[in-house]
Amino acid sequence: MFTFRHLPIALLLPITALSVWAQSGAVKDPDKWNVTLSPYLMLPWMDGQMALKGYGVDVNVPPSEIFSNLQFGVMTGFEARKSRWAIAFDADYMALGTTLNRDPILGERANADVDANQGAYTFMGLRELNQKVDFVFGARWNVLQGRIGLKGPQQRVFDQTQQWLDPIVGIKLRQPLWGKWHFQMEGDIGGFGAGSDFAWNLFPMLGVDVSKRTTLGIGYRVLGMNYKSGTSSDYFKYDVITQSFVLGAAFHF
Repeated sequence: MFTFRHLPIALLLPITALSVWAQSGAVKDPDKWNVTLSPYLMLPWMDGQMALKGYGVDVNVPPSEIFSNLQFGVMTGFEARKSRWAIAFDADYMALGTTLNRDPILGERANADVDANQGAYTFMGLRELNQKVDFVFGARWNVLQGRIGLKGPQQRVFDQTQQWLDPIVGIKLRQPLWGKWHFQMEGDIGGFGAGSDFAWNLFPMLGVDVSKRTTLGIGYRVLGMNYKSGTSSDYFKYDVITQSFVLGAAFHF
């Protein structure tokens, strides 16, 4: 099996932000729509296994390697809330590419160009159970486009596009702390064999309201996903845990 131990493919960076900092300390009118827009940056690292067109890959990517190969990335969340209900959308897209010159296990020259585009688009509904707890339900659409181009005497190109939909359920907790500071915890599970065999997400964060309409926050996310499809030369596998430090802002309207 053709194996790269260090493949800088930042697949499925953060998925399901549930609108990153949707709760502000400001008093809101429950009879009107309250909208939050949340752009954010993430510093991720990954560990796990991936297979593309039957070729196995060990994924062990530190943050420095991911960002050194970043070509383009955009991440944002949106939430609209009225009374005890809310709708939310989260979008993450990254394009990456690198050139590998040596297989670190065998010590042989690999001479391969590796490119990957990945997107995660999460659609959610939220139902307020009480002032501190929301029930979350929805679906996450995952799109991965990978390409491995082997150079040298035997030039070959392996590319594959894979997409799947994971149903998700979870909770969102929020707790005022002191003054303008507050704590929030988001968690969900999904897949259930309909897309991934199993997927899970945990995201605690600490936020501070710097103005009536602006919140700044820092958090930490852990996302696990196990998805497989196809056989033989069409076999695809993504069994990876992604961890990320998160820094962002929320703008309330």
